[in-house]
Amino acid sequence: MIPESYNNRRHALIKHMLLQKYFEALCMIIGRNQDTIWYVDCFAGPWQIDDQDLELKDTSISISIQIMKRCQDTLSRVFNRHVTFKAIYVEKNNKAFHRLETYLNSLNYSNIETYPLKGDFYKLRTTILNIIGERDFTFFF
Repeated sequence: MIPESYNNRRHALIKHMLLQKYFEALCMIIGRNQDTIWYVDCFAGPWQIDDQDLELKDTSISISIQIMKRCQDTLSRVFNRHVTFKAIYVEKNNKAFHRLETYLNSLNYSNIETYPLKGDFYKLRTTILNIIGERDFTFFF
């Protein structure tokens, strides 16, 4: 049964399920040995979300941030690991990018840094790699 919030967005449901099942487990494993974990959402959106939804529920943006926060808290509490999460969200659509940027600017997490990038992921790949650098673990989604 597909939740009503995903009507006409089955691709988003699959993306979000993958994110929830895989990314959190991955961060919990990698976070035991890495001080910084990067997450790059190559096609962030938000798309087809009610304009009144300022929290961007049911988007990979809010889901990924909640996962990073949960992992950060668990890694600190259980393993005494203080991991910094950094995330790049790429979106080329003007309206979607504006919503993405507004949402990210409203967040206030001390150890989660977010970077909205406007444009096509393929064209921004050099910029993204320059931001990330060569040392930290990075998950491209």
